[in-house]
Amino acid sequence: MQILRILAVLAAGLTLAGFVQPDETFEAEEALFEAREEPSASAPAELEALPEPADAPTDPALESYIDGLLDVYRATYRAPGYGVAVVSAEKDLLIKGYGLADVEEGLAVSPDETRWHVASISKTFVWTSVMMLVERGALDLDTDVNTYLKGFEMPAGDKPLTLNMIMAHRSGLEDEFTLFAKDIQDTPRLAAMEQTRPAQVYDRGTVRAYSNWATNLAALIIDDVTGSYDDFLFTEILEPLGMTGTTLGTKGAAYEQLAAGKNYSVTPWGPEDDGQFDSGSFAPLGGMTITTSDMAKWMRFHLGRGALDGVRLMQEETYALMRTRAFEDDSLGADMAHGFSDQIFRGLRIYGHSGSINSVYSVFMVAPDLDRGVFLVQNSHTTYTPLSQIAPLFFAREMELRGLEQDGVRDDAPTGDAAVAAAEELAGSYVASRRPHTGFAKAFTIFDATEITAQDGAIIIGGGGGGAYQPIGADTWENPLGSRLHVERAADGSVIGVQDSFGASMLLPMCVWEDPKTFFVPLIAVVGFLVTTVLGFWRRLGRPDYVSGTGRVLSFLTLASAGPMIWFGLSARAFSVTEEQSFAELMTVFPPQSVITLSLASSFVAATGGVMLLSLLPAWKGSGYSIWRKLHHSLLALSYGAFGAALIHWRFAFSDITFA
Repeated sequence: MQILRILAVLAAGLTLAGFVQPDETFEAEEALFEAREEPSASAPAELEALPEPADAPTDPALESYIDGLLDVYRATYRAPGYGVAVVSAEKDLLIKGYGLADVEEGLAVSPDETRWHVASISKTFVWTSVMMLVERGALDLDTDVNTYLKGFEMPAGDKPLTLNMIMAHRSGLEDEFTLFAKDIQDTPRLAAMEQTRPAQVYDRGTVRAYSNWATNLAALIIDDVTGSYDDFLFTEILEPLGMTGTTLGTKGAAYEQLAAGKNYSVTPWGPEDDGQFDSGSFAPLGGMTITTSDMAKWMRFHLGRGALDGVRLMQEETYALMRTRAFEDDSLGADMAHGFSDQIFRGLRIYGHSGSINSVYSVFMVAPDLDRGVFLVQNSHTTYTPLSQIAPLFFAREMELRGLEQDGVRDDAPTGDAAVAAAEELAGSYVASRRPHTGFAKAFTIFDATEITAQDGAIIIGGGGGGAYQPIGADTWENPLGSRLHVERAADGSVIGVQDSFGASMLLPMCVWEDPKTFFVPLIAVVGFLVTTVLGFWRRLGRPDYVSGTGRVLSFLTLASAGPMIWFGLSARAFSVTEEQSFAELMTVFPPQSVITLSLASSFVAATGGVMLLSLLPAWKGSGYSIWRKLHHSLLALSYGAFGAALIHWRFAFSDITFA
């Protein structure tokens, strides 16, 4: 079941915050997005000075407060190890390790000597590099990226692709996991990009849909502009900032000098080592390892508006530009500010990024108005709860210490019957904008529909983790932890989607083609009619069957059609109960034999469905069947054909499951 879980998570997205729609659905969806605003110009004249941070009182109880939180989370979720850093622009306030980085060796977490796989936090170094090159005049955020690419070219598309689109995760590119395959990891970046070109599934500059591949495209641009992104990262950022405990893939002295924290699954029998994943040529999007101490420096650099301890890598004007949104779709919900998650937490602006790969979760957030930054990492995928809660709890506490008023309900928030109506309008099934649209990976998105439930003027997302969302403004909803959702509408007022609290993905209303019932209803029907077919054959054994030769052939066909379905069922079961594999193990051997077998069985079922549909004419014209038998055969053929079509639509059948 572990493979199924891993693939379902990958289908929903590798960054923590989940399906192809037919082309006509995309066209209708994109038409709605045409009403949205174009990116704002990147002229410095539009920038506002960042506010000075609020005065911060000393907090002698900070360590005890963090210790108390970690004590609860460690006892509850049993992750082996944590790293925590709390900083201001001028100094480290708390850098600490908890538990074990290596359970087998009994190696304790060390802030200075444990390297953490921070996954998508790696992207923030790509975006910072881009902004440094913008400042130097080497890049422009609104220029066609093909201007900079030398050995690679993006298709023309509906409009030129720009760095502003990429950094706002509005490239419109499909996000899936072929780029993490072992064969791709070992391929040079340019060739790897060619082999993993994603489909263009949305118009550029419209839908927020997180893209790992697009981040690596930005790194490829830096390769072509500077000679090497890797060299630029080390010589222009890491070395000047003294981040000696940081690596990119296998590059960096710390790779040999410092041990990396291991990845663990927490089981009833204790932690189990999940192995390690190497992102190879796609390291810029998620292959960095960083010590807690180095993450403290990275946060202080951002709180210092492009400078750390007297070393300035970016002018304040450029840094202010990086902190602005290129696409001003809304002002109350989350969005991306040039690659960084830009969130509003109870009136407080916070920036940062999260990361998830294999079994390590990480997150950092900085609040410039408070002059505070928080980093947290854990070496287990048991739960994301500590990472989703510690930063909001910390920032809320800091605001209280300063006597700052937290943002409340606005005057335009619906109340009473209006709130009930607003909640009921949003109730329904949704799919994530960030999801596989092509290839076998789409098959696993069947299980990833998200339900929004209305209850007494509030909405509940999925299982309701974090509590119900209450309306705090027009089309803005907030839960007890301060996590916000924002509803986006077309020009006619219809709901386009619900913006997530991170800013890089959306929940889009589910169309009929994406409803899991399009898969399970015909499946159940086929099984039911096949069972009655077998029972009818058993009942007729030893009795004369007054049908034509055509009828006898059709009877054999209908009985034989049970074979592909049995093969499909056995393949699905073998896949779901296959041996436990971690993400690292899975991507080393992908596709495993169970996936290949399931794809072949699905294709055989779909082909059989086509044959069954072709049998309808002879069944009615020359079979000699009774009217009831003709009807039964027709219902079986139609349901079989419908299930075959569903297998093709959901990419179980006739899909390319290789990474070549």
